[in-house]
Amino acid sequence: MIGSDALSLKTRETVYKIVDASPGLHFREIQRRTGLAIGSLQYHIEYLEKYHLIKVQQDGKYTRYYSI
Repeated sequence: MIGSDALSLKTRETVYKIVDASPGLHFREIQRRTGLAIGSLQYHIEYLEKYHLIKVQQDGKYTRYYSI
């Protein structure tokens, strides 16, 4: 499953759009913007990373997310 198939779930698409619109957001800011539970957001971010739709970058104490 790649590309649009990975974004077929509305929640996952929302997470991707937020990261795409604001590159470099950290986890808690994405969580605030989506209103998702931390575990749910972690699952969706890991899924998007697995299918190469977002990349993860360490920035000091923050982990930042970027769309690919």
